[in-house]
Amino acid sequence: MEKQKQKLLKNTILMSGSVCLILSVLLILNGFQLFIHNPLPKQSLNELAIRLNEFNNPALLSEVRNLDVLAHKAFLCSTDQIKVCTFLLLLGGLIFAVAWYKRGSINSFLLKKWIVRTGILVFMIAFYSSFMSAGYFEMYSSERYMLKSAEFIEDGKIHGQKNAHANTVATVYLPEENVPVDSLVNSNNFKAEMLSLPLRDSFESEVNLVEINASGESESSVTEIEQIINNHNCFRGPWGNGISYHKNIPVDWDGTTGKNLLWKTEISKHGYNSPVIWEEKLFISGADAETREVYCFDINSGTLLWTKKAEQIPGSPEKAPKVDENTGLAASSVTTNGRSVFAIFGTGDVIALDMNGKRIWARNIGVPELPYGYASSLVTWADKLFVQFDTNSGAKLMALDTESGKTKWETLRNIKQPSWSSPVLANIGGILQIVLAVNPSVAGYEAETGKELWEVDCMAGEVTPSVAIGDNQVFAAMEYAQIVAIDPTSQSVIWEDNTYLPEIASPVVSDGLLVVATTYGDLACYDSQTGTIKWETYYDDSFYSSPVIAENKIYAMGTSGVMYILELNPELNEIGTPELGEACYSTPAFSQNRIYIRGNSFLYCFGK
Repeated sequence: MEKQKQKLLKNTILMSGSVCLILSVLLILNGFQLFIHNPLPKQSLNELAIRLNEFNNPALLSEVRNLDVLAHKAFLCSTDQIKVCTFLLLLGGLIFAVAWYKRGSINSFLLKKWIVRTGILVFMIAFYSSFMSAGYFEMYSSERYMLKSAEFIEDGKIHGQKNAHANTVATVYLPEENVPVDSLVNSNNFKAEMLSLPLRDSFESEVNLVEINASGESESSVTEIEQIINNHNCFRGPWGNGISYHKNIPVDWDGTTGKNLLWKTEISKHGYNSPVIWEEKLFISGADAETREVYCFDINSGTLLWTKKAEQIPGSPEKAPKVDENTGLAASSVTTNGRSVFAIFGTGDVIALDMNGKRIWARNIGVPELPYGYASSLVTWADKLFVQFDTNSGAKLMALDTESGKTKWETLRNIKQPSWSSPVLANIGGILQIVLAVNPSVAGYEAETGKELWEVDCMAGEVTPSVAIGDNQVFAAMEYAQIVAIDPTSQSVIWEDNTYLPEIASPVVSDGLLVVATTYGDLACYDSQTGTIKWETYYDDSFYSSPVIAENKIYAMGTSGVMYILELNPELNEIGTPELGEACYSTPAFSQNRIYIRGNSFLYCFGK
């Protein structure tokens, strides 16, 4: 027994020592490389900016922006690698130290004291190199965009502008078109707000509350519109468009100290979906490999009113499909029409419950064949539940009957890669449409029949962000592709840009401004009509949650749990950065002067 113990300790010492040696050499070489060669093209960016100012050549703009994006990605990648290597080095060193302390009478050349001392010296040099390398990249992070561009474009000449870091930005702003101020809509007017609703034909200047669209919707539809406005019935709010119409939402809270915290409730099962609200009830879902569940909470107290399992569903797989841990089996947000609640899981199970948790119907629409798992959220209108169902074996848009679950129609789509984006409802040209983004196109489908009405090829990659609709345009964006502003009537691209591209978070547009959040910590505001960047700022955070606009404010939740609140304004104005106290990947919901946020472990309600 003692011999086995000694052998185990010896092997542990040798293996941990070898790992530490390899990691130490890598970290030392990395530090040496940084000392000899500067891998970040800051000087190149400076030189390009100087050339822009000297020659007034806007054609260089794309080159500057692309180089800057690559530099920032290199920064993120390098810092992550250094952190991982350092952590493994410390872990290996700890294991080595414990095994060495308990080595007893082990006798080996590799365990001689001078060998160990040399190893400790290498370990210390590597740790110092890691610290210096991280410091170098941190220095670059704080100096991001610090270029020598001094003025900003006016009358066709190239100039510069300060950003949140008080450094000069390399990004060059193209001159805006002349837009008369009196053409802008006053967002405080209820009628003007109705213009921005996706179910309104926002291409028209006058709207009658009863005449919703050309397809003959009546007074009952007006009532449904008003109910949806007063609630938060799906992912990103009414019709999935990222706009909330609630007022007096708090801008200051702290989930740790309890500041403005009305209640906090633990969630049974994990899920990346976002809260959905109808009147006094809040709905989310959760899942693991064994069980999928829908939860209903009281919005005033946080009390769990009921839980319903999605089980015994015909066609449901006996074993849950393998999914990425960053997706899980409950990534899709539920939706409600005030009479029923609908949920979909990564198994392909769809379930409809009444507002008290009683099962109405359930069916399996097919097990999603996807590399990461299923994540598209649901949206409903009138008697239809709309499901975007892209898999490796095919893609389709479905409309299910809200009362029976039967398929009303389904439209097959030609795609290059599956999409994880969610459907958005919009009234375009007097026709209620479902708008979807996927590789390679953005398209609109008639809600009543599923017929494809228009399509514009402009996307690439594995599209995750949903579209934004407003200001007479449809906006789509994806990392490794571009941001595009589309005129669906003419099926043409109005403008495009590739400066700030979201990987997961969906864009949002209102009052002539388009807001984009990236996984690299960028938050940018575009002029929705011209594509001109109005402002940009950088946070040491990542945005997976989609920004939402409420009461002329941008609410953008970082994965760290910090909410970045900014004024929806052509000029950068930060209002606050309240903290949740835990990581967060969901999009907030709003109701009755309150904000509801789902963290990794708890559900929060903040208000006054």
